[in-house]
Amino acid sequence: MPSTPQQNDVAERRNRTLMEMVRSMMSYSPVPISLWGEALKTAIFYCPNHSVRIVETRNAKFLENGEISGSNEPRKVDIEEIRVDIPPPFLPQEIIAPQPVQQVEEHEQHNRDGSLPPENIAIENVVEPPQLAPLRRSQRERRPAISDDYVTKRDAKGNIECFKAKLVAKGFTQKEGIDYRDTFSPVSKKDSLKIIMALVAHFDLELHQMDVKTTFLNGNLDEDIYMEQPEGFAKKGNEHLVCKLKKSIYGLKQASRQWCIKFNNTITSFGFKENTVDQCIYLKISGSKFIFLILYVDDILLASSDLGLLRETKEHLSKNFQMVDMGEANYVIGIEIFRNRSRGVLGLSQKGYIDRVLERFNMQSCSSGVAPILKGDKLSKKQCLRNNMEREQMKKIPYASVVGSLMYAQTCTRLDISFDVGMLGRYQSDP
Repeated sequence: MPSTPQQNDVAERRNRTLMEMVRSMMSYSPVPISLWGEALKTAIFYCPNHSVRIVETRNAKFLENGEISGSNEPRKVDIEEIRVDIPPPFLPQEIIAPQPVQQVEEHEQHNRDGSLPPENIAIENVVEPPQLAPLRRSQRERRPAISDDYVTKRDAKGNIECFKAKLVAKGFTQKEGIDYRDTFSPVSKKDSLKIIMALVAHFDLELHQMDVKTTFLNGNLDEDIYMEQPEGFAKKGNEHLVCKLKKSIYGLKQASRQWCIKFNNTITSFGFKENTVDQCIYLKISGSKFIFLILYVDDILLASSDLGLLRETKEHLSKNFQMVDMGEANYVIGIEIFRNRSRGVLGLSQKGYIDRVLERFNMQSCSSGVAPILKGDKLSKKQCLRNNMEREQMKKIPYASVVGSLMYAQTCTRLDISFDVGMLGRYQSDP
């Protein structure tokens, strides 16, 4: 088929060359096979530095006597003898559609779960009492609306840990230049995380995890922002008054950036230095001891060569923020971490995340496959939507959400599905 990657002979030949280099490096190296992605990056780095010379000759000879290798008897090989039938992955017949969001009216009914005791239902309430009375409403002031957000926190295996309720501002009502100036989310790069994990395994570092409670409530606001009074907070006769925010809250567009500024000032004052390439990686060196800090919004990983330095860092963070010490790291941003320190092995897995994705899109009963597409599948523009009826039916199918979920797994741990995810992503605008 024209205009497909298979027709690009130069790229296909280069892919073969790279994979041969990867197999050669992996076969003569004692590293585990899970590091084949790093071997591929090494091959890509060194490949342009080596000249490839094609030898043109007409003296090629082909053995066409029909003999099997290692046998003196000429015999034709029947393809039926070596064929192996592999059943294709089973797909459910139901249409994959997102579940409609239901409006929650009663909090007790929303938090009702027979498998969870009542004491595990946590309501985040760290807002200090207002020092000033609510202000009068002004027609010239913009006031972002607010809503209640209910979050179910799960562990690495998908089990419910607790329910959370947050007061969230509807940030989409804010105007740039008036209610906020800059936005930024403190998220470390996945490659940086993998490099730190490799250092942890190589030097046998201590790897611990901490969680910041009510993260965005720690940021200070530079703008004057007024908010509608929360439901049930306004007194009778004072419904016309509004509240002035002294701290950032969840939902504000600048909340993530303000938290990043506050955390950066706090951690650098303790001797940590910010990485110039990845601003969410910090390093502190004290003599022969060192410690890495990886920030992912409210999740913090600490990799240290000394337990004393690790303990001091935890104490400093706990003095400035409400922290939860989770001990040795085993689950962060949807990635499971397992170690065998006696063998010097550290592995990353997203089994729980993939299981939740399958359950979300009603594919938990499908057969497993090595790739998200079948062998031999060829996608083209001819398969795209042709009329308005098909477009209306396609609106019920969250195609972009499926591709995005696969892309996150591909970015973190599943490098082997990069080509398939890229091919599926070409048709997001017109699936």
